[in-house]
Amino acid sequence: MKPEWRIWRYSLPLAAPASLAPGTTMSIREGLLLEIIIEDGGSFWGEAAPLPGFSGESLDDARKCLEDEVSRFHRAENPRRSFAAVSASLASGSPSVEFALASAFESLENADGRWLGSVSDPNRRDPAGERVGGRPRSGTHVPPKHSVALCGLLSGSRDEVLSDAIELRKNGYEAVKLKVGRGDVEDDAALVREARDVLGDDFSLRLDANRAWGFEDARRFAGLISDAGIEYIEEPLADAGRLRELSEATGLPVALDESLSGMEPDEARSHHYARAFVMKPSLLGFHRTVSFASVARDRGAKAIISSSYESGVGTLALLRMADSIGDGAAGLDTYRRLADDVLSPPLELSRPRVDMREVFGVERKVDHEKLERVA
Repeated sequence: MKPEWRIWRYSLPLAAPASLAPGTTMSIREGLLLEIIIEDGGSFWGEAAPLPGFSGESLDDARKCLEDEVSRFHRAENPRRSFAAVSASLASGSPSVEFALASAFESLENADGRWLGSVSDPNRRDPAGERVGGRPRSGTHVPPKHSVALCGLLSGSRDEVLSDAIELRKNGYEAVKLKVGRGDVEDDAALVREARDVLGDDFSLRLDANRAWGFEDARRFAGLISDAGIEYIEEPLADAGRLRELSEATGLPVALDESLSGMEPDEARSHHYARAFVMKPSLLGFHRTVSFASVARDRGAKAIISSSYESGVGTLALLRMADSIGDGAAGLDTYRRLADDVLSPPLELSRPRVDMREVFGVERKVDHEKLERVA
């Protein structure tokens, strides 16, 4: 009996409006969920949620693409093989849909064993499939064996940043990311130094500028924080083509984020200055993220899995990826910015490290009352 395919739409409020790209503020997170229902009634899920201001696809684009793929899978003898044949082209056109399909197939493959092949790096540690809803099948669900460190997120006013930094350190976090580039360069640099004083020298301090500066402003910022001991700064330049020049001129440790969306994994091999690749699978696609992680490993850079305000369904898949191919603390703190979730019970990510056996040992269900049926 072939699986049944369903597409759902969700709309979840944020606890507070989030400033994304310049001029883009989000107070409601919208996305799509793919549900695969197999013969015994078990459900396996994937999430497609383009991020406004960052994704090259809209939510309507993703919906149309997902509907087309589901229609094709209905006709295919082996949907898993059918997907494998088009995954690369799908990732370039609709990475959020490719991420949804790949993570749903991987979940089903790991728990059920009926889907052929692997969608992940063959050298990775084996992640377990998430299963939300349906009846657990005895002996098929193998929980992960690892824990994942989480990176806290600092943004807002000076007082909010410093207060949250104190709280995160008190709660045992070892890494935080501070948003910069939204005000005066000197003020940003002063806040970085204050945050470092609060956190202490043993804390990993990451920065994210979201391409806020021209070259001279970024050079000035680099000089002002040269003694702050940051781990890296993500995308400080509006002109990403000058990142290498900036790094070589100032010694600023730079990480790639948005730039990855515009390049292929093999191109990333030439970016030797990059200390880390910060990878958002919803924006890159599942397979490209795995490939970028492999390139990062080969180059001695960190492969950081990062979220884009996904619901708990997508965040479970991101946790699995962080466990299997990630390095260092994963940037999944956007999940805590959601005021509600489709998962019941929701994930508990307000901690510095999550035990994967504990996370996947809980049977969670998707609350269909919070969803709108699309197809």
